Amino acid sequence: MYPVPTLVADWLRRPQREFAVKALVNDVEYGDDVIVDFSIENSLSLSDELELGTVIPNKLTIRFRMHSQFPPNSKIVPYIALKSDNLTWDEADMSWDEADFAWEGGTTDWIPLGEFYVDNRTKDRDIWTYVCYDRLIFADMPYVSQLNYPTTMKAVWDEICDQVGFTYDSSVQIDPSYTIPAGPAGFTCRQVMGFIASANAACAYMGKDGVLRFRKISASAQPVFEMNESDYIRAKQVNPLKTYSRVVIIYDPDDGLYYEAGTGTEAETLYIENPFGTQAMANKILSQINGFSYVPISMPAIGFPHLDQGDIISFETVESMSWEDADMSWDEADFPWDGAKQYQTIILHQVLDFRGGLSMQIEAPSISEQKSEFEIDGSLTAAVKRLNQNAVKFGKPYYGVTHSRTEGIVVQREDGAAKAVFNADELSFYANGNRALWFDIPNKKFKFTGTLEGVDGTFSGTVQAGTIQGGTINAATINGGSISGATISGGTITGGAIFGGTITGATISGGAITIGSGFSVNSSGFMTATGAHLSGGSITGAANINVTNDVRIGQKLILPANDFKNGIYWGVGSVSDPFQIYIDPGGGAMFLIAPNGIYANGVRIDV
Repeated sequence: MYPVPTLVADWLRRPQREFAVKALVNDVEYGDDVIVDFSIENSLSLSDELELGTVIPNKLTIRFRMHSQFPPNSKIVPYIALKSDNLTWDEADMSWDEADFAWEGGTTDWIPLGEFYVDNRTKDRDIWTYVCYDRLIFADMPYVSQLNYPTTMKAVWDEICDQVGFTYDSSVQIDPSYTIPAGPAGFTCRQVMGFIASANAACAYMGKDGVLRFRKISASAQPVFEMNESDYIRAKQVNPLKTYSRVVIIYDPDDGLYYEAGTGTEAETLYIENPFGTQAMANKILSQINGFSYVPISMPAIGFPHLDQGDIISFETVESMSWEDADMSWDEADFPWDGAKQYQTIILHQVLDFRGGLSMQIEAPSISEQKSEFEIDGSLTAAVKRLNQNAVKFGKPYYGVTHSRTEGIVVQREDGAAKAVFNADELSFYANGNRALWFDIPNKKFKFTGTLEGVDGTFSGTVQAGTIQGGTINAATINGGSISGATISGGTITGGAIFGGTITGATISGGAITIGSGFSVNSSGFMTATGAHLSGGSITGAANINVTNDVRIGQKLILPANDFKNGIYWGVGSVSDPFQIYIDPGGGAMFLIAPNGIYANGVRIDV
């Protein structure tokens, strides 16, 4: 119940009460000169009995007499107050210092009736009708969590409130030991909020001040408001007293899996659907609601704007009878002497109507015990239930698989770390929200943003600009990139760098072969080596060996003896070099040529 001063609470029961109304639309005030009427619906349950875990937006239907219209999604905050203009001295039953109103009259403090946002509108001549909902409607968006799981329900609740922009008060009490094992994929923020609320024996609703609240159901809860006979038109009891003594948490409705606590009939059982339910939750909820009772009623009454959905109220009815109708013994006559009896109920649904005066309709329905025990389905209902059990539904997860009209087949992990989308236009795999592997349909290419690993593979085309480590490449054409530690057989390598590995029967075109930092061969055949050891074999052809340091020959320098002038030359290797030692195989002679003679042991030899 919204807190109001005692003076206002008393005045609300006056038969001659008069109201003033106003509304702030995008922070612009409009008075009762343009407000025609309005109604506000507040619900804790939209079914035929009490539920836990509901998160139902409040609804405002308001009419303005004006030619212009409000912008889309405008914020409307209606207010109501009591007029003090017609208060007489004999009605002023308060002390002088408590009379907190102007001498010349006016209004009491304004009572907010909620914060609403325009959903749709219609116009009839100069009357605009706006249908609005409170901010809970903004929670109807997919819940995408950035938390690390498992995590606490409190952390999930705070993340949702941060995402949607909700604030909540101290009535929101979440058991710190309750956790969610994996990210709740496939649910909206409002659904997850409902799961958290039901786990804590509560429903969530938006207060009249725009603050999110819990309405906890407890067997020990006491009435917060007493409805006198003069406050309501009639109190129609629609079913016998409803009492709960058993709790069933259904955590897998498709397979009918559940936890239960307590004992009782179907009519005494409170059913909760919660995929994160546990046996401990069922036990704790039972400890809170065990024995909770309310009288199912339908009650038209004068309007009390400070009442909220979920309020426990008491009401009085007169059930007197004449002596001749008292067909019971004296000790069985369990009713007061004046016939007035007190009952207790809960507001599950209320409609507040302002049409100059203020009225309200209070509903607290329940399912009859007979209907709870024996539910008989017609042929059409039975067929629909069978279809509901067997048919694959859009948007419903089946072990992580959902079917969507917009995305086709979607496979998603509960924590949102991985997702796959399959349809005629998209074949994609996502990792942490980013597309990692997909088929580029227009270009007929598979694209991958990660690292590809495989046992083997055959590529008939070209492998470009990659780093290939390990493995064997057969008959491939490799352009650019680096190859480390690979065995390449019968392939063509163009413009690549090969580090380590074994190359067998391959053609290497372009690029360079580098071994460490001391040996390299480029595509022109130029070889650079910081050192070499030749064991066997031969160096043939017209190659030049250019050495800048000493050349040491371990044993013998052997030159061919069948070509004229084979030998050693100092210069460019021609007959014009100044110093020469060469042979004449045909004449069996050796020639030593020096411009200034030949010396042996420092002595010139003249021939």
